[in-house]
Amino acid sequence: MLRNPVYMGKIYVPETENEEARLVNGVHEAIVSEDLFLKVQKILTNRMETNTHLCAKEKLRDELPLRGHLKCPQCGKNWTGSISSGNGGKYPYYHCEKGCRARASAATAHEQFFQFLNTLQPPPEIIDLQMAMMEALFKAKEGDRGQQIRKLRLEIDQHKQNLLKFDQQRFISGDLEADSYQRLKTHTLGELDRLNLQISDLEISDTAFQKYARYGMSLLKDLTWYFQEAGLEAKRKLLGSIFPAKLTFEDGKYRTDGLNPALAIILQKTKNLESEKCGDIVISENVSGGVPATGLEPAPYC
Repeated sequence: MLRNPVYMGKIYVPETENEEARLVNGVHEAIVSEDLFLKVQKILTNRMETNTHLCAKEKLRDELPLRGHLKCPQCGKNWTGSISSGNGGKYPYYHCEKGCRARASAATAHEQFFQFLNTLQPPPEIIDLQMAMMEALFKAKEGDRGQQIRKLRLEIDQHKQNLLKFDQQRFISGDLEADSYQRLKTHTLGELDRLNLQISDLEISDTAFQKYARYGMSLLKDLTWYFQEAGLEAKRKLLGSIFPAKLTFEDGKYRTDGLNPALAIILQKTKNLESEKCGDIVISENVSGGVPATGLEPAPYC
């Protein structure tokens, strides 16, 4: 929509043999001014160029999956990553893009990050309880599939009865004109096809709960393993989903200004930012996004 010139009152005319492609004034009224539209195009183009540049750099750094998700503990700017050579080998490490002295070897940062992820894996009993609660919620929102199918079959029966009634009105009583009969019959047959297709989809497809919730909970059970086995792009998506804000790595500990609210709820965290201890791992949780970060250490469940 933001790219469509129709909204500034112009129409795109494709290229022909005699003329080049061009924009012409339309007869409709513009919703936005041409100046505003062109400003938006400039912003979109700049964003695209920036994102493409970042993605290209990060895709070349399989050894640095946390690159782009860390911030400097000294100045708060982004941490980038580099690979140094020495002693016959290559050694990846994370460091501040602004030149601060804070840095960490990738091996150390990754080892501590895996320990950190382990603290975000709820125990099986919590997963089972959450699954039961979510299943009840999904059924309430979606409705039981069996009930939906029964309702659709009742509609089908009603439409079939309507077809018989139309036949009687057209060919027996003569109360229905030919064009009206054809129109009603075509509409009813279309409705029957639509309802049968819905039933077929319900019978062969998983519910949203089965398709997404079970997979999501399965992922949480083995979050560390999934992250280690995933490709770079999948790791980036996991990081962005779990940690909406940047991670900070300092003194062998991780903290973050924001944790995925759904995950925070599953982990039984609250907006009061209670302090709990778990070894050397530290997480600062900001579920709502409106509370300043404080050190919060997640504890294992008993």
